[in-house]
This record gives sequence, C-alpha cells and structure tokens, in this order.
Amino acid sequence: MATAIQLYTLREMDESVPELLRRVADAGFDGVEYAYRVPEADPATVTDVLAETGLDVPSAHVPIDELEDEQAATVERYRELQTERLVVPYLDSEEFASVERVRETANRLDTLAEELADHDYPLLYHNHDAEFAALDGRTAFDVLVEETETVDFELDVGLATYAGVDAADVIERHADRIELVHCTDTHVDADEAAHATFGTGDVDYEPVFDAIEAAGIEWEIYENGSQDDPEGELAHASEAFL
Repeated sequence: MATAIQLYTLREMDESVPELLRRVADAGFDGVEYAYRVPEADPATVTDVLAETGLDVPSAHVPIDELEDEQAATVERYRELQTERLVVPYLDSEEFASVERVRETANRLDTLAEELADHDYPLLYHNHDAEFAALDGRTAFDVLVEETETVDFELDVGLATYAGVDAADVIERHADRIELVHCTDTHVDADEAAHATFGTGDVDYEPVFDAIEAAGIEWEIYENGSQDDPEGELAHASEAFL
C-alpha cells in the first residue's frame, strides 16, 4: 500500500511548492496529491524535485470548470506535473438532491471522463457528505455509481462517515469503482461536515483498512482540510498515519 498526502492539508505553510514536496518526502510519504498552489508552480522545478525525492503523484484535484472549459491547457499542465489521475474535488449538493439530478450529474461526469480518456487521462470524482443523502432506499452515491461507466471514484472516508454511512461497506460494495481513498477523520456530532486530525475523530479505521486491502486499492491519501497548524499536522501524519 502506498501513502500520499493531499497538499491542501499544508496550504497555510509559508513555503514554496518545491519546499513542501521535500517536507512531504522527509516525512516518509510515497507521494502527493496536488491541490491549491501547485498549478501556479513552475512545472520543471516541480518535476526536478519529484525526481530528487522519488515522490509519485497519484492524482490532482482540479475544479470541473477548468477540466470542461480549459481542457487542453489543463491536461497539458498536469501532464507536465507528472500527474497520474485527475479528480473533480467537489460539486454542489444540489447536484445530488434527487435521482433525476444525480442522473444528470452522472452524465456530465461520464461525458467529461470520456473526453479525458481521449487524452489518456482517467477521471475520478471525490465525494463530500451530500452524495450520501437517502434517495428511494439508496444513497445518491449508489445512484451515481450505477449511472456512470467511465468515471471512477475517490472515497473520502471521513465525510462519508459524517453522512452516516459505513465507509468500509461502501468500499466493499463498490470496490471495482473506487481507485483512491482519502483517509480523513471527522466528528459525527459536529454542526457541519469537516475533517479532524487523524485518530482524534469518530472513524473506526480497522475495518476501513481491511476493506482497502481486500479491494486492492493502491493509494491511501492523508488529508485534514480543517486545521490551523500544518507543520504540526505533517508531523502528526508521519507518526500516526504512516
């Protein structure tokens, strides 16, 4: 199993992207998932640091508008940055408000995935909590999986748990469609969905890790998007997650 960190976790660190990559490698991670400042960094410098550190880039979070409206330039940028997969990180909760809306969302994502396949790029979709709203005895996520063929998924464990579902069960049922897992924690009694530092929340990770292994999922990606001490978070991730 390979481990990466979502760079959004480190967004408040006052360091350049190359310096952040060196920090991640020194912490013991195998790779990084791009987000935030990476698209503005110099690709040649970034790839030099990847070669220097041995870090891989399993994926990048890219807003759907960039993938749809600036597709050629966006694909070229992330290819230069040695990214293996592109991930739509978020869609508004209204996109999952009914079975009909989910089907429309599924068509949009599959259409985009087919376009990116022409560029030899796989597309994934990353959930929040709205995707697990109950719809006619299923969840919106279940409908989304059933109604898509080309797009696959990156499961955020903490946000799925906050929504009231068993993340291990989701992985087991959709093992052939989940390529990456965000290993996030959360407090289920919080007023709104948010990440927590790994190991301090309510996610039971033993069955989740068992499900990841059984599914043959290659990458476990650490993220805490709700914190104000990124340096401490990186140190904690190195000790508690790796």
